[in-house]
Amino acid sequence: MRLLSETNYDDKLRANLLEFAKNYCKPHFIQYREWNIHSLACTHSSADSKSILIIQGRAETSAKYLPIIYELFNAGYDIYTFDHLGQGLSSRVGSSSYSYIKDFNDYIESTAKVIEYYKLKDSRVISNSMGCAITLHLVNKGMLSSQKIALVAPMILWNNINSVLKISFLSLAYIIHIFDTILNKEPSAFFGQKKYQKPSFESNRKTHSLARFNFYHRIYEDCPHMPIGGVTFEWIKQVLVNPITEINAHNTSLLVFIAEHDFIVNNQNTTNLIERSKDGCNIETILVKNAYHDILNESDSVRNPTIEKIGTFFSNG
Repeated sequence: MRLLSETNYDDKLRANLLEFAKNYCKPHFIQYREWNIHSLACTHSSADSKSILIIQGRAETSAKYLPIIYELFNAGYDIYTFDHLGQGLSSRVGSSSYSYIKDFNDYIESTAKVIEYYKLKDSRVISNSMGCAITLHLVNKGMLSSQKIALVAPMILWNNINSVLKISFLSLAYIIHIFDTILNKEPSAFFGQKKYQKPSFESNRKTHSLARFNFYHRIYEDCPHMPIGGVTFEWIKQVLVNPITEINAHNTSLLVFIAEHDFIVNNQNTTNLIERSKDGCNIETILVKNAYHDILNESDSVRNPTIEKIGTFFSNG
């Protein structure tokens, strides 16, 4: 597979990717309840092409994934992705500034709607961060039956949180939700969370690649209506009350990439979940050395071997 190098991340590459998207990627809005889900289908004319569904993480957008979409498309795959409810070009839910969801099941069911629309139930899947949690819920519910799923830096919901702390937080979130409703205001941001603003590269803990960091933040600067900031109390509440306690993927092979230096998610939760589930599932775990959380936007020495392993994983069997 021919992969892009961070030394090529310049205005010329950006123009080439936008031209590629214009020629091969068809945007579409899929209705889910009263909201619209922005999706992207990048397909070949041949009916023989194999498909890959990319399920994004929190606060991401399809435009951020154009480099890997381009690489996988040129490797012969049809690529599908979409902006989760409340982010990117999809409809906002309650807040235009922060991650907010009324019910975590809306993430799951809106993703299922995309899968149904494009007939991707058996497609290969690459999931990133929060997308991994959504993917595993779909698998456990029988709404996704892929034979090959790559989970990258999984956000496994906090299933081992202290019960007293959990009850205390849920009570606080409930009280804050009541006040937000009474005052008819946007959902309150969690402690320390802010609206989107580009961090300095030196302070970021998502990628070691300056070129890729600037590339996807340039997207947000050019399209200021797309990015969202931190999380709300209600978002965290929904995460807490919808934990992943097991993996029921008996007919699915899972390839899990764990970032060695992940400051965003709790790797121990992922490790514990895999340990509990490994007897009934085909799971391979790879620790990605020297990686921050955003593995798919990391430095070449980290990112490209990861994508090559995903390509090999998908092509075998």
